[in-house]
Amino acid sequence: MVPYILMSGLATPVENMPSWLIPVTDFISLKYFLLLLKGVFLKDISFDIAIELIVPMFTLGIIALLFASWMFRRKVL
Repeated sequence: MVPYILMSGLATPVENMPSWLIPVTDFISLKYFLLLLKGVFLKDISFDIAIELIVPMFTLGIIALLFASWMFRRKVL
């Protein structure tokens, strides 16, 4: 959990990470959630920008749900 939180941009900005690590952070849904929270509360972003952050979170959530159900089904059967 600690690397997940550190790579999300909560502790340090993603822009300050090594260049090879920045694409890895695109697969962390917490990154998009933090950008959405900061945008809504601090910058008053528009709905269009908010949707651009919600879609990757939703996609990663669906992928995680499918993977978890596949692992559960494999373990039960």
